[in-house]
Order: sequence, then structure tokens, then C-alpha cells
Amino acid sequence: MHSPGFAALNRVCDTNVDRNEKETIMGGAGMIIFIAAFIVLGLSIWGLFNKGRSILCALAGIMVTLGAAMGAMYAWGESRSIPWTVAYLIAALIGFVCVLRQVKRRKPEPQPGGTEPAATDG
Repeated sequence: MHSPGFAALNRVCDTNVDRNEKETIMGGAGMIIFIAAFIVLGLSIWGLFNKGRSILCALAGIMVTLGAAMGAMYAWGESRSIPWTVAYLIAALIGFVCVLRQVKRRKPEPQPGGTEPAATDG
């Protein structure tokens, strides 16, 4: 006779799934997290190419950098998955470069119709 704990473990590890059960691939919370991650990654990519400075892009870049760095550590530490580790590191690099571009000082662009200083013949 097996213990009740063993029976519960056997049910958990059983690979025969009842086909009448509904499988939920992604619930409401998972969908919200997915959309938020997609928006934040999009903002950080946009921050790479826009000419102005944006605090929103900088914050998105920080979030992408931290999240992707933790994802890369988990992908490497848990499963030694090189493709997922590289993908997370690329995302972390995108976020880091976005933050650098947003906080970097920029030269002021010349205004149209601005006056140039006159040259003097000494």
C-alpha cells in the first residue's frame, strides 16, 4: 500500500491529461504582464532612435535592463540555455543603450534663421 503523499505525487507527475479539462494557456494577469512587457520593450527600442530626451524611455530602458538581466541569469543558471540567455542579454543591451542615450548630453542644434557672428578683419 502506498502512502497518500505518494498518490498525490503520482497524480501530479501523471502525463495523461484529461482531454475534457480546459487548459488555460494565459490568464488575464499573464496577458496584462505580456502587454506591459511588450510596451516597455517598444518604448526602450523607440528610445534608441528618437532625437529628443524622454524620461519615459529612460524608465522603460531601466526596467528592460533589470528584467532582462535577471532573465538571462535565470536562463543560464537554471537550464544553461544559450539561446535564451543570449536573447535576454540582447534585450538588456537594448535597455542599457536606451538609458545611455536618454541621459547623454546633447549639443544644442542651431536654430533656423539664427544669426552668425560677423567676421572682423582685425
